[in-house]
Amino acid sequence: MEWGGTIAGVAIPLGDDESIDWTSLESHLESFVGRGLTGVVVNADTGEGALLSPDERDAVLRFAVRQIGDRLPVATGLLPAHTAAAAATARVAGDLGAAALQVFTPPVFMGAPLDGKHVAAYYEAIAAATDVPLIVYQAPAGLGVTFELDVLKRLAEVPGVQAIKESSWSMSRFSESAAVFAGDRHEVALLSGEDSFILDSLLGGADGAMLAAAACDAAAYARMWALRREPAAAGIQTALDPYIERLFAPPLREFRARLKAVLAHDGAIATSMVRSPLRPIGGDEAAALIESLADARARIAGG
Repeated sequence: MEWGGTIAGVAIPLGDDESIDWTSLESHLESFVGRGLTGVVVNADTGEGALLSPDERDAVLRFAVRQIGDRLPVATGLLPAHTAAAAATARVAGDLGAAALQVFTPPVFMGAPLDGKHVAAYYEAIAAATDVPLIVYQAPAGLGVTFELDVLKRLAEVPGVQAIKESSWSMSRFSESAAVFAGDRHEVALLSGEDSFILDSLLGGADGAMLAAAACDAAAYARMWALRREPAAAGIQTALDPYIERLFAPPLREFRARLKAVLAHDGAIATSMVRSPLRPIGGDEAAALIESLADARARIAGG
């Protein structure tokens, strides 16, 4: 897995009965190839990983690696579990061909103060079970555990940790992380998961990006990364801003249903079904979102 570029989140298409639509998943995966990405990630927030069963997550990873793994590295979410179970799952993911593991932190680590040594022990057990690179997931407050900087520093020293996905959606927290991890300041790569201020985070020192928004229009986000220091990147960001604001509007958990509404409208997947207890968004919201993205695409195409 190359960290200097854009890694896209993969949505998991579902049929009306909420079973995985493998035909749609195949076409969705193929849509990422040749778009300038450095990889994709399955079974993470974008892919409703927490709502899939362990067997489904293994099946999705196996399918993705077989489908595109020879052309694009496939990372996977490692969902929260007790330590021994997480280590065992990591071992299986490595055997299935995962290029990296985005480690989701158990909810028991929520709250402050948090002693970094306990979290580090969790990561150390996972790292001991696999040679697959680990990505520390710094989640937004509405989706998971957000670490203080001292905990991130401790995790960055765990052998096997190669990247930190900074997704706190806080400019101040991102700036703190960039001051420690960006560029050659640390051997661990800093990935931006800041979908709401992508370009600013890239210019602020992120070594790469790992974005839910890139599940749709992946080429635009890859191009933003490639042109991040040129005026054209600002034009792409400005065009996308109204759409991104709608996609990640409160409540944040609904971004998955919104993203699927767009993908279904594009014909990239067959339906906009999400796994319950999530629910598809309403028609008016979907129409406004689709219109916003259409306007963004037109502005980007117009230069």
